[in-house]
Amino acid sequence: MLVCGKFTGVYLFMKYIFAGVVILWLWAAAGVNQANAFTLTLSETQLNSMVSAVFPQTRIYEDTIFTFSNPRIELGRSNDEISVNVTVLAERGTLQLRANATLSGQLFYDAESSQVQIKEPVLEKLYWEDNPNLVPESLLSSVKRMEGKRFPLILLLDFDQLDLSAWGIRQPKRVEITPNGLLIEI
Repeated sequence: MLVCGKFTGVYLFMKYIFAGVVILWLWAAAGVNQANAFTLTLSETQLNSMVSAVFPQTRIYEDTIFTFSNPRIELGRSNDEISVNVTVLAERGTLQLRANATLSGQLFYDAESSQVQIKEPVLEKLYWEDNPNLVPESLLSSVKRMEGKRFPLILLLDFDQLDLSAWGIRQPKRVEITPNGLLIEI
């Protein structure tokens, strides 16, 4: 189960920033008679600003509600690898446990839904924020069992929510990780 926060506020603001960057790029390329495609590269910092709009995200696993928040993207340097460091809040009834985690997977652009996603992310690392000795063993073991597990996809960017068509911009043709950041070809 995936529950995303509302796409208002920050995401709306990011829509205008993204569209503004694209328009500035087109203006800079005005000397070209016809532009068939152009590329835009987002740094990790820029990507983190945009990704924060689709968090927190919630998953339910073994009767425990896991809320992932405070995402920090790390782009791999090969094979479209991507990691997201998140804060995890595990809740079962009145019991709570907070930890930091790293989810890693492959960058995937779904052209049909116009979304950039992390496909089949795996929870690789878990660091306790709270003292695990103060948390009941049942909740602690449920959280520990998540390490190494595959999760459903993680939504990073939703171009339909950005509504680029209002600016006369088509959906991206290609999205990939480069040494300079996330390359988006429109």
